[in-house]
Amino acid sequence: MQGDLPGRATRLARVLGDEFHGYAQITLKALQEVFGLTDVESFKAASPLSGGIARSGQTCGSLLGALLFISSAWSSAGEDLS
Repeated sequence: MQGDLPGRATRLARVLGDEFHGYAQITLKALQEVFGLTDVESFKAASPLSGGIARSGQTCGSLLGALLFISSAWSSAGEDLS
């Protein structure tokens, strides 16, 4: 089942579309669930990214949600940023 992660994320995103309304959050949540890296704070932070950043119609929310997932999954976790 490991090889079908993109397919699982796609199917989950379709289901989540009934519960959430922004593609940034839907994409981020689907990826978080499939990879087991749930982060409520980044999910909340993705809210204004839907609709191409505050519904401006610019960059697609799905792309932004995926980029947010990648950056949170592969960032320097545990680094002291103070």
